[in-house]
Parts: sequence; structure tokens; C-alpha cells
Amino acid sequence: MPLSQNDIRALVLIIGSKEPVNPRTLQVQLDLRRETVSRLITHLVENGLEERRGREVVLAGTPPAEAFKKLYFSHRASPLHKILSLRRMELLVRLDRTPKSLEDLAGETGIPDDTLYGYLKGFLWVGIVSRSRIGKAYLFAFNYILWPELKEFVTSLQEYQVLRLVPREALLIKSYSTSVLFKSLRQQAFLRAVLSQEQGQIRGDRSSYDDGFESSAAGREDQRLSDPGRYRG
Repeated sequence: MPLSQNDIRALVLIIGSKEPVNPRTLQVQLDLRRETVSRLITHLVENGLEERRGREVVLAGTPPAEAFKKLYFSHRASPLHKILSLRRMELLVRLDRTPKSLEDLAGETGIPDDTLYGYLKGFLWVGIVSRSRIGKAYLFAFNYILWPELKEFVTSLQEYQVLRLVPREALLIKSYSTSVLFKSLRQQAFLRAVLSQEQGQIRGDRSSYDDGFESSAAGREDQRLSDPGRYRG
């Protein structure tokens, strides 16, 4: 689930403020409407970055929130609201030490070439990526020397977004970059939960058992899959 520029601006305001922050503070400081602030807070709470504490809004005690705090204090002068907004998060997840071409990154992220080039150009300007050339192709790699805190935040947030979709009565088997494999404790069914960043849903793929469950981010309700022929007669 992507973050907006206002999401990042709100996080920066909460971390940097010496006074308690409440919805009214965000409304005034960010110049937003009250209903917009309400949706913004809900979005950040769902992503484990903020908590409501009475009338105040505070930084959550989750790994992604702590990782963002480290990122903020390490790069306070950097335009984090631009670096992390829109689909740049998807690109940051895919960038690594291994150099990749524009075509490779476009294929992995599904981001249009023109948009992807604009993102990479901005990352080059602040030193987030390094660029090399082989023949006519430019290759891009993440700069872990200058931006380790950024990679930590992006990875931590992605893991949180996936893991929070695992049903409560389930045992985590293995975590992947964009999915998790878990076991339902009630029906002994194995499921792979795959996060869809565009739709905010997870897809359950059944394996090895007759009975399984499908889970969605909207309701996360378990639905039993039965064999109609088993109950005939």
C-alpha cells in the first residue's frame, strides 16, 4: 500500500515536534481538511506507523515506525516526502546491490518506463542509487553506503504490510518478499497469502489439503471450501 506525500509529511511532523500532536495540529500544519486528516491518520495506523493515544497521535512502537525514525534523523535535510511517495516504494524494494537495467526494473515493478526513469533520475540526484554502463545499457544499484536506513525502512514496512494480513489463528511458516506462507491452526490448511499493493488484498492459494481458507484484507474472513460430492446422499 503506497504512502502519499502527506503521509510522510505527517510522520515527519510527529517525530520532529516538541509538543504533542493531535489531528487539529496536522490539519493546520499540513493545510488539509479535517476529513483528509482523518483518512491520513487511519492509513498510517493501518500501516503500523502511527498510534492514537487519547486525543494525540504518536509514532507507533512497531519496527517500520522505528525504522522511519532512524531514517528521519539520518537524512533530516532530504526530501523524504518525495523519495517515498507514489510508486517509488515499489522501486526501492526491487533495487539492490546487483545492478539492474531500466528494462529489468520495469518488468519487475510494472511501472511505465517514463515514470521509472523519472524516479531513478531523482534517486541519482540524492545518491540513493549508483549508475554504471555496459555497452549501451545503463544499470542501477542501491547505494547501501549512503542510504542503509532507507532500505531498512522500506523492507520493514513491506514485511509489516504482508504479515498483518495473516489470520489471527494461523502459524507463520515462511516470509517472502511479497508473500507469506502460513498454516491455519483450526483446519490444518496451508495457505500462501500474497499481498496486492494495488487492491490492498491477499490471495489464498490452497495446497495439500481438501479444506482451505481464503482471506481478504477487507474482512479477513475464513471461507470453507467443501467438496459437494462428499455430502451427497
